[in-house]
Amino acid sequence: MDDDQNYQASDNTQDSPQPTTNDGDANLDSIKTKAIEALTPIIDSLDNMDPERKFDICLTALRYTDNHHLAESALNAAMAIQEKGTKAEALVELINEINYLENA
Repeated sequence: MDDDQNYQASDNTQDSPQPTTNDGDANLDSIKTKAIEALTPIIDSLDNMDPERKFDICLTALRYTDNHHLAESALNAAMAIQEKGTKAEALVELINEINYLENA
């Protein structure tokens, strides 16, 4: 019994800090929105960027905004990828994302 009492006494979760999900989530959503708003207008000016990285950026922005113009930007970036296997993977990923957007 003493072992059980010691366990219960040491298992005090009331002193643990509790996460604040509502305020923290709202703040993170606000930051995400501001980042997307800042990112979207500059995507088409990333011409000197590696096409694979530009594709990743376009696809990420597309996923968070559903801005169909970004699908065209992602396609252009994918088409600029030189390595055939990597280009194919990017195109398939874009096709899957467009299918998801059309069925959402």
